Amino acid sequence: MKLFSRTSLVALGTAAAITLSGVTAPAFADEVPNAAVSALKTAEDNAPEAPGASAPLKLEQPGTITGVPGKAITPVTVQVIASEAVSFTSGNLPSGLLIDNTGKITGTPKKEFTGPAKIIAKNEAGVEAEVYVNFDFNEEPSSGSSDTDNINDWIKIITAIIGALTTILTFSTKLDSFLK
Repeated sequence: MKLFSRTSLVALGTAAAITLSGVTAPAFADEVPNAAVSALKTAEDNAPEAPGASAPLKLEQPGTITGVPGKAITPVTVQVIASEAVSFTSGNLPSGLLIDNTGKITGTPKKEFTGPAKIIAKNEAGVEAEVYVNFDFNEEPSSGSSDTDNINDWIKIITAIIGALTTILTFSTKLDSFLK
């Protein structure tokens, strides 16, 4: 009585060799018994990491950070989506902004700036990841009024007052001559 076929023993041996070596070798899935496949997957899931190996560090790019020079921005945090960062740095954030070790960008932009800044995160193993954050700091758009508009408004008011006074004086002169 034959418990295993020759090909299933070869496949089982291949799966065991793959598990022990950590090397992925081509295997024929239809010849590997289910027990060998599940043993292989369990061994891969529980295998210790190689010395110095670390999960890759990945960052999510936030949307464009907008603001006005001289006004504090709403804080924005660069999110880590894989691994765990222990520090964040940037050499070219807009003047007046800072990034802390949690990835939070805060501050008050000192001057106009439009463009990207590179943010670098590092995990405990020293693995780095970078993301470019876009900034758009411009002066507030004009509301359409200016000092000239204010002067024009005052001229209209003064002209209306002079017109009213002229009418009153004319009427009072005519009333005075009528009453005499």
